Amino acid sequence: MSDEMLVPLDLYLASGIHIGTTQKTRDMERYIFRIRQDGLYILDINETNKKIEKVGKFLAKFESEKILVVSSRIYGFKPVLA
Repeated sequence: MSDEMLVPLDLYLASGIHIGTTQKTRDMERYIFRIRQDGLYILDINETNKKIEKVGKFLAKFESEKILVVSSRIYGFKPVLA
């Protein structure tokens, strides 16, 4: 994996990809950049970028018709068509 971002940093920030939650799990500790005064966890964009790159390389091994993405979150309801 390269040290270069997949998208410009300002686009990541504008999308809010770094905004976490006020609750943390043990699994997400390594992805936390800092904690705001109001208790909101801010995610490390570099780590997020690395994981997106990793999953992108994995999914690229399959035909898009064979990939199913499921989300129960409100932000995951809109399908992305390739």
